[in-house]
Amino acid sequence: MTRGDDVADLQRALGTLGFDAGRVDGIFGPSGDRALRDFQRNAGLTTDGVGGPRVVQALEQLGRPSSRHTNVAGVRERERLRAQLPQLNDCRVVIGDGGGSMCW
Repeated sequence: MTRGDDVADLQRALGTLGFDAGRVDGIFGPSGDRALRDFQRNAGLTTDGVGGPRVVQALEQLGRPSSRHTNVAGVRERERLRAQLPQLNDCRVVIGDGGGSMCW
């Protein structure tokens, strides 16, 4: 598996565009490979699972992800937590330094 900041950037960019590359952890695994191949197929690129210059160029043409956009993995994680803790759906949760929490 490939690792590094460039992989994290790729995961983030794919996730922001709706291709589920999994958690942004800088490790290129099966989820990243599927997302990259899906992106390549949708962008009309060679579907080889390699994040080379043509993939980078295509991602840049579609726009750089910003911190305002939530990637697919983040949305999936929030939905999983909502399903597990339905009583918190209408709350803002704050966890303090000492581990205490508050819902309002």
